[in-house]
Amino acid sequence: AYTQTEFENGDMKKFLAMKTGPVKDQPSPFMAPPALHDTEKDVFLAQMPAVCFYVASQLELLPAEVEKQAHALKVVGDCNDVLDEITRSGGAQMWEKEAWDSFSSERFVRWLTIFEELGARNKLGEKSGYILGTEKATVADLSLHALFGTMERCLPQLSDKLRLNAPKVMALVDRLSANEGIKALVEKQKESYGSTYCGGQIEKSIRSMLE
Repeated sequence: AYTQTEFENGDMKKFLAMKTGPVKDQPSPFMAPPALHDTEKDVFLAQMPAVCFYVASQLELLPAEVEKQAHALKVVGDCNDVLDEITRSGGAQMWEKEAWDSFSSERFVRWLTIFEELGARNKLGEKSGYILGTEKATVADLSLHALFGTMERCLPQLSDKLRLNAPKVMALVDRLSANEGIKALVEKQKESYGSTYCGGQIEKSIRSMLE
């Protein structure tokens, strides 16, 4: 969306049939989404970090230096970990108050501190800069927007905690939100899903903790 590159969501019924069908019939062996099919090059990939790396490399959203490329993939992985933790591994178990209070006040805050410190070490400011000190946004910055921008929009009760513990990261999220491609994508998501965060019983569980 950031580069306004055209893409389309695949047919979910066909994807589910592929996911549950014989592995030998899959275009590339995989267990679960997310997945990407580059129809021009006929490349099929699963696993979120692999998909992000491939798309970023095709759209010039990777840092130039190898070390920063590695750091960018670490940020992608960290964002995925936060998402996995707040959804309790995609709803493998529901939240209970004691567990939520511990997570939201300790581990979640530590995650925010980690991202904020990374930005500080790379001269991220509230009005300028990027998480890895690059001259333009990379997959690392866009991953932070996808994680925290969506979280704040769909779970506004977490906004104060986000902005208190990661003010510069959230300022970056705000700047990226002004991008025309991202604005269009967010509006499309609102039309399709409203304020739904992750859906299912785990979303109900998260929301019950925020009441």
